[in-house]
Amino acid sequence: MDIEKLEKGLEKMTGYDYEKAEKEARSLGETVPEITFSKKFQCILAARALDKNVDDILSLNIQKYAEITVSVFNFLIGNMVPQIQANATKK
Repeated sequence: MDIEKLEKGLEKMTGYDYEKAEKEARSLGETVPEITFSKKFQCILAARALDKNVDDILSLNIQKYAEITVSVFNFLIGNMVPQIQANATKK
């Protein structure tokens, strides 16, 4: 699985895609309050971004699976880290 292709696929996604992926993850039993932290959710987004089946992502070796899901997580919150840190130091 190509990380560059993954990121390009994620860049094309919309809020509608995000909401659909969350709904799917919740229907599969995901209960985390903030869906962005869910590996299940990250896997679903990765599969959609790569035009693959979720099982294709789940069947990767554990190192590649972790790389893919962490890449999705970083894509989603990566630009927010400085803002989060700044807000944390204001308190």
